[in-house]
Amino acid sequence: MLVDNELYPGTPMSLHCKSGSKDLGLQILNYQESFYWDFYDGRLWVTKLYWCSMRWRDGKGRYNSNSFVIYDQDKRYSEPMYRCDECRWTARGDGIYYFWDGKYVRAYQWNITA
Repeated sequence: MLVDNELYPGTPMSLHCKSGSKDLGLQILNYQESFYWDFYDGRLWVTKLYWCSMRWRDGKGRYNSNSFVIYDQDKRYSEPMYRCDECRWTARGDGIYYFWDGKYVRAYQWNITA
């Protein structure tokens, strides 16, 4: 699993991902930095479900955030966002995208609060 910060130059993003049995801890990704983790052991998908929270502050001082399922093994064959061998997600100013079929597709918008 790879998550990229493609927000804006100088804009850090907090990322916190976990499963039911593993907490990957709070990560701070600066612009164009990535966070990677592996949950595949070469034979079996070890963890079936991961969810993440992302949060960043825009130029107007507002918080942009969202919490979402980033991988769901039970939906791997029914929903394109989970149909991946190396899942790749990116945060952009207008939302959260997953990589599918050679391009990024927006999956979620930001929730904006003061």
